[in-house]
Amino acid sequence: MIIKKEGNKQWVFLVNTYDSIEEGMLASILAEAGIPVLKKAKGSGAYMEIFMGISNTGMDLYVPLASLAEASQLIGLEMGLKEKQEKGMEDQEPVDLDRKRRVGKRLITFTYLVPLVLGLFYIVISGLMKLLNVE
Repeated sequence: MIIKKEGNKQWVFLVNTYDSIEEGMLASILAEAGIPVLKKAKGSGAYMEIFMGISNTGMDLYVPLASLAEASQLIGLEMGLKEKQEKGMEDQEPVDLDRKRRVGKRLITFTYLVPLVLGLFYIVISGLMKLLNVE
């Protein structure tokens, strides 16, 4: 639990959002319930959002300590509704992300390694043919 003090309020970390769209949606849900939100970018996130239009660090949302339970419940309910709207998601098995990453790394390695090896093989064979004067 991360606590920041601003004036006489204690702000507690609620969630890190992926981008400004998600941050805006969650902040508006909380604002409708009368819960104030403190938004803070991590590291160089604010500069990156100005320069690139998007931040790769996301945005941290903080709420007052007294409103933490209510804010968590509101966001949890909202996420629950979102999941229910996606049909059939609860019946599917969880995706093995490690396996997908391994397959992706192998595919990238294969994509770069095969042309490199073939190119080196061609250079060596053509060099040997020139050395032996074979045409």
